[in-house]
Amino acid sequence: MSRYWSFLISIVLFEQVHQASTFCFTQCRTDQDCHGSCRDSSHIPVCDWVTFIFERELCCVCKAATCSSDTDCSGHSCNSGYVSKCNSQHNCHCERKPTCTLDINCSNHCASGYTATCSNGQCHCQRVATCSSDADCSGQSCNSGFVSKCNSQNQCQCLLKSTCSVDTDCSNRCISGYTATCSNGHCQCHAHKESTQMTRCSFNSDCAHYHCSFGRSSYCRTTFLDGHCDCLGASAHCSRNSDCANLQCSSGHTPVCSLSTHSCHCQTTCKTHHDCSHMTCRHGYYLVCSAAQNNTKTCVCKSTCSTQDECTNYGCSSQYKSYCQSGHCHCAHRCSSDSYCSHYGHCAHSSRQRCSTFLGNICVCEECVHDSECSNFHCQPYHSPICKNNSCSCKADPVDGIWSQWESWTTCSVTCGHGRQTRERSCTNPAPARGGLPCSGNGSEERNCSQISSCRIDGGWSDWVAWSICSVSCGGGTHTRARMCSNPVPSNGGSYCVGDVYQTQTCATAACGVDGGWSDWMAWSICSVSCGGGMQTRARMCGNPSPSNGGSNCVGDVYQTQTCATAACGGLACPTCDHNLVCAFNNTCDSSETCMIRSYLKTRFTVHCSKKEDCAFEQSNLNGEIYCCDDHSCIQRYLGID
Repeated sequence: MSRYWSFLISIVLFEQVHQASTFCFTQCRTDQDCHGSCRDSSHIPVCDWVTFIFERELCCVCKAATCSSDTDCSGHSCNSGYVSKCNSQHNCHCERKPTCTLDINCSNHCASGYTATCSNGQCHCQRVATCSSDADCSGQSCNSGFVSKCNSQNQCQCLLKSTCSVDTDCSNRCISGYTATCSNGHCQCHAHKESTQMTRCSFNSDCAHYHCSFGRSSYCRTTFLDGHCDCLGASAHCSRNSDCANLQCSSGHTPVCSLSTHSCHCQTTCKTHHDCSHMTCRHGYYLVCSAAQNNTKTCVCKSTCSTQDECTNYGCSSQYKSYCQSGHCHCAHRCSSDSYCSHYGHCAHSSRQRCSTFLGNICVCEECVHDSECSNFHCQPYHSPICKNNSCSCKADPVDGIWSQWESWTTCSVTCGHGRQTRERSCTNPAPARGGLPCSGNGSEERNCSQISSCRIDGGWSDWVAWSICSVSCGGGTHTRARMCSNPVPSNGGSYCVGDVYQTQTCATAACGVDGGWSDWMAWSICSVSCGGGMQTRARMCGNPSPSNGGSNCVGDVYQTQTCATAACGGLACPTCDHNLVCAFNNTCDSSETCMIRSYLKTRFTVHCSKKEDCAFEQSNLNGEIYCCDDHSCIQRYLGID
């Protein structure tokens, strides 16, 4: 049966190739993907649909270079400087490329004395006509939209018309991609609007009349089932998705950059592979939901796979299920048991297909090829999935050993003094198995220990503390110092320290210095005068005691001085007066007397000397005018005499 089917397929393939007179040698999307030349020079490589048995695929094929327009010759190759055109015999041939579109493109084309014009894409030279006014240039021919004028060098020159009446007056006024129209007597350029109507196509030539904006060209975007016209060009050039941020897309789409055409287009957004099931790709490709450069998931066409779920939209029929193996998607019969798969032929080496539950109950010869294809195969703990004999299975993992917790420290090796103690651990948590590594490190460790608390310890003196302050500063004194029995403190029956706790020694033995002290004051000397105010002095000695051994001298004055005999010499002159205050200074009072002026009831007015205490008594006890004057100014004030 298998030989019969192989023979039948060979016949069908031969018939299809023979009828098409073509051969599929390269997959393609557009005619631009087909390079090189054909064996027959009258043929050109083009991108066309080719059907093989039950599959339809876009391939580069050689076809006769027949044409109905220049666009049919886009795949016909020519030498540099030439372009393929469709001639009157409907054959593609090579012509020199146009070198101009406007007269200004030919400005350096002609020699002096000639003017350059652009006609049918080629520059032409015409002798310059001399002129004195524009009327002299009426016979000068110019392209449509231009008029001959007399310039400042008195030469006729073709210039753009400044005004227009119809659209044809504005021809050649705009660059490619723009249309010239006459509006209000002036020429205006308008960019071509891109077509919005869906236009079906199979070749790029089918999109020749599909309008694109300036700088963009039309091409046939193909899918697995059909194609439609779209625009591609410099205005949409990109190298990353961020270059397409300004492209406006409808809801459910996001702008992305196609890395094959470096053009921006709107891509359908998705969350799972199932969200892309309504779209199609060309043969050999299938849709997956993949994260784009801007972290937005979009539907993209792929020809390889890395996980099983990427084959969700591979396009298997209902009886089949897709799976990924060796980087490519495949279709396999669904199954429920190995016996079910026995009806679907043999595998290599006469083995039978089996039903793989890991791949979702499908009939396969090889469940896996590489270990990575079994990464999702479920294994019990300490086991890893592997691909063995083209089947996913589990292999026990090597178990590296791990240390258990440390045991408690042993008792100290001595009962009194310093010793050692140890502790251990085992490599059993878990123990190494199946070629696993042993535990790293030591299984035991030691440390120092001491049992000082149970030993007899005799007391030991500490260092002496500093001497205390001397009891005197001179003349010989004492000071002390002490120590403690604490280095160590006697314990567990140990003896106390032997020796004195305190030490005493003499200090400040130098003789003390004696400061000088004053003796009592001597008696005052005799006053220097007997009346009218004099001076008298007294003295003392620094000899109680006298200073010695560096003692200081007495501080203060040796002598004191004071006034004496301050009474006026001869007494106060006191007048006698009659009742008319006729007075005469004929009395002198001594130092114990005062001049009393007296006038009170039933007593005659008198002025006379009186004892100071008698005058004071009468002044305080008698009711009258009594004045006790001790100087001449007092007498003048009350008696009004000089």
